[in-house]
Amino acid sequence: MLDLQDPVDSVPGVGPARARVLAAAGVHTVGDLLLQLPLRYEDRSRLLPVARLRAGEPACVCVRVLSCRRTGPPGRRARVLAELEDDSGRLAAVWFNQPYVRDSLRPGTRVLLYGRPVSYRGRLQLVNPVHAAADAAGESLHLGRPVPVYRRIGPLGAGVLRRLIHALLEQLADRPVPLDRLLAGEGLPTRTAALRAIHRPETAAELAALSARTSPAYRRLALEEFVDYQVALGLLARQTRTERGRALAIEDDALERLTAPLPFRLTGAQRRCVSELLEGMRSPAPMHRLLQGDVGSGKTAVAGCALLAAARAGVQAALLAPTEILAEQHLRTLAPWAGALGVQVGLLTAAVQAGERRALLERLASGQLPIVIGTHALLQPGVHFRRLGLVVVDEQHRFGVAQRAALRAKGGGVVPDLLVTTATPIPRSLALTLYGDLEVTRLDELPAGRAPVATRIVPAERWQEVRERLVAAARNGERAFLVAPTIEDGGAEEPLRGVEALADQLRRLLPREAVALLHGGQERAEQLRAMAAFRSGCARLLVATTVVEVGVDVPDATLIVIDHAERFGLAQLHQLRGRVGRGSRPGSCWLVAHPPLSESARRRLRALVQQHDGFLIAEQDLRLRGPGELLGVRQAGLPELRTADPFAHVEWLLQARALARRILAGADADAIAYRSAVQERWRRRIRMARAG
Repeated sequence: MLDLQDPVDSVPGVGPARARVLAAAGVHTVGDLLLQLPLRYEDRSRLLPVARLRAGEPACVCVRVLSCRRTGPPGRRARVLAELEDDSGRLAAVWFNQPYVRDSLRPGTRVLLYGRPVSYRGRLQLVNPVHAAADAAGESLHLGRPVPVYRRIGPLGAGVLRRLIHALLEQLADRPVPLDRLLAGEGLPTRTAALRAIHRPETAAELAALSARTSPAYRRLALEEFVDYQVALGLLARQTRTERGRALAIEDDALERLTAPLPFRLTGAQRRCVSELLEGMRSPAPMHRLLQGDVGSGKTAVAGCALLAAARAGVQAALLAPTEILAEQHLRTLAPWAGALGVQVGLLTAAVQAGERRALLERLASGQLPIVIGTHALLQPGVHFRRLGLVVVDEQHRFGVAQRAALRAKGGGVVPDLLVTTATPIPRSLALTLYGDLEVTRLDELPAGRAPVATRIVPAERWQEVRERLVAAARNGERAFLVAPTIEDGGAEEPLRGVEALADQLRRLLPREAVALLHGGQERAEQLRAMAAFRSGCARLLVATTVVEVGVDVPDATLIVIDHAERFGLAQLHQLRGRVGRGSRPGSCWLVAHPPLSESARRRLRALVQQHDGFLIAEQDLRLRGPGELLGVRQAGLPELRTADPFAHVEWLLQARALARRILAGADADAIAYRSAVQERWRRRIRMARAG
């Protein structure tokens, strides 16, 4: 039998190669694999006659094979064409790059097919449908039943993941975990039973609640993650009340001195926020503060003031950024400003050469380098500070408590001040619940002259118009983004357009160098070349995944097109829209929406067109967002929350907060054991974060 803590290569079908693919996606254990929750569910148990099929509407049919042949070049690039029929009519099907399909479609046999019909030369055709022999449908995991659809992990598609998870569930031990007892009487399943219900829906009637993530099974998993996090925050808050900090000697006129080299004047909100930070840094108690601001509100300038104030007060400061692209952008912004004040700034990322790295680490350890900007490389054991006084964690939603605690632990016995920033505005009550160990400062004013980005919804069938607009922008000297949710095209089970195919499409219409491609699967050097080409204007179009969601600042960019916009949350769309209109020219945002659109998706897209205030959008997101439709359900949360969604599950979050308080105050054996288990998990996470 398998336990949740067993390594993922214990799962039948997971050999060394697949284990490496899964590990690269953060899937190391049986429990990690089970938390790769379905992207959506499809009812493949309901058969339709061919005559009732409609273009664009997924359906399952049972048909006879009339003919099947292979065409095109030899090898995997061949096409398989099949002619099919049932008593109501005829249907064509085509499979690309799957020559082996022909062997299972012998004329005269009956097969089940599932796919999205398209109109081709005046008749309906299924493209790359899922198929199985009709007499074997009862044994199929992919047809004839309600089916979970998973997000691809590298080369592992939805079908492969479905088989692996099915094999895992066959051998999963049903052992209770601590929260099962603490939740007794709530009418919720055990953790193991919840995982089975999510991955193995038995009837079509279950799919609505599972798709909306409102079922008892989802509630059980979400409650556990929320309770874990709330207990961890409570334990952390207890610890911080006993920590020894350092009062920094910051001049009364520090704000004016620090901002004198800037070519602009801070907004009133920025000045208020800087004053709050400086006051906290003057206190002998360690500062723990969250800076929350809308897109383009100037968080970087506020954080820069804090970094420079710490350096001028004689301590070192570190800025932790989620990506090398963002770290290097911060260096370009901060270095000239710091230089004007006589302060040096260094950069530490995994890409820094060995000799340069050694010299930088020596300067940090000796105290000669006042400010360092870096990525996760800052968390590694070999990074030491002589007098670390301030830690700034940029884009808090990309990091967790474990990472920021690992960096603060480098203070050498004296706890440094902590400032974390987020560009995802959330309601204050929710912020206090999610970031319960932090005081919240809100940057709620945009710089003067910043015009709203004109936003419109474009149906997917008008893609040619969208493409022509992008090409025209490039030819007219504009700078534009095209954002898509995936790197590669999806298959029949996940019909998405990937950035690689979109970039190739545009390169056929423009000079190749005019189109840059950026995604998380590229080597660092390739990513930096793409960004450099786009910033310099050599490349006019940047085709990217959501790696550009936060922090990427190209003031000349005036247009962003977001493909499959219905797949994103409202807050994330607002972040992406914020990449344009940052300079002197107004910006435009086109939201390309693909059918079928749920009512929730329609309302989200309309809300973005009508609203531009990030804080108001956050409130609407809280009411409107449908987490089951998203590619990511944690944009506004924390990396540790893999099932729960703080926006969609507010009631569950508040219930978990009440339960966490009872656990923190409880003297019974279960509460003590639970606190101990959570504390050990968080210690392990901090150790892992420090180890990189």
